[in-house]
Amino acid sequence: MLNSSLTTRSVFLLLGVLLVASGVELRAQATAASAPVAATALPSYPDSAGGLEKLVKDIFRAAQDGNESNYGALLSSLAQPVPEEWYRETFGGEGGPMFQEYQQGRLRLAGDLSEFFRKMREEKATSVVTRKHEASCDDDAGELIYPVMVMRQKAAPLYELRFLKGDRFYRLWAIVYVAGGFRFAGNLRSPESFPGTRKKTSSEPEEMRIRLGGKVAAAKILQRVMPLYPEKARREHLQGTVKLHAIIGKDGSIQHLGVLTGYCSLAEAAVTAVRQWRYQPTLLNGQPVEVDTTVDVIFSLSY
Repeated sequence: MLNSSLTTRSVFLLLGVLLVASGVELRAQATAASAPVAATALPSYPDSAGGLEKLVKDIFRAAQDGNESNYGALLSSLAQPVPEEWYRETFGGEGGPMFQEYQQGRLRLAGDLSEFFRKMREEKATSVVTRKHEASCDDDAGELIYPVMVMRQKAAPLYELRFLKGDRFYRLWAIVYVAGGFRFAGNLRSPESFPGTRKKTSSEPEEMRIRLGGKVAAAKILQRVMPLYPEKARREHLQGTVKLHAIIGKDGSIQHLGVLTGYCSLAEAAVTAVRQWRYQPTLLNGQPVEVDTTVDVIFSLSY
């Protein structure tokens, strides 16, 4: 049952568009930088999936009509800064590093968004599905969004745009509603997935913890509890791999688990099972140490 990494959740193929700057001088970016944008009166968009869909359609319409002023103004509104306070209020202590990652791409955000929408027009992926994610556990949110939703300290909705082209889609994630308007908040993800960033779970100094690859750590498992396949996931024909970040204590018990990727129902079942795992203690110079590692739990249906 748990022996395959293939997933048949959706006929869509996620292409992983993460808004990489192209380095090309974009006309809309120049328009946004030259200030007439502020003189363009924009309609107000309500905090709803329909409101965001209307904004996106207006962006495409302005581009189609050659209305550069309106096009630049609409993109500029989407690129308005999301304040640090929003990240901290929404994600608590994790909000600080998430805001820092967002800040790293802030200066090129207007150009990245312009390039993204230009690519959607070229790909003819102008059919848009808007998702307003509110529930922490929603399998339809996908493998990348659930780990962010479950981190929230307050129930702030997070929006996703899916630009459809045939049997695949491009994703723009995440968009938030701040100060009366929609703003792009960056490719939100758990800080545990940031390079070089791990959750501190004890008072032990960092030199008393080592990092091991998932396969190396798996070889030390003394007690493995297999997860129960959620009935909801069975009904939805949902399968795939849940990737967890784990801290293994000096005694071999699980001290911390964080979800890096995974559908909600599968991830919850994986966490429940893995919390019960026991590992052989890891020694460094004859002394037990904590281990920082990843755990893959694979769910596969037999038809």
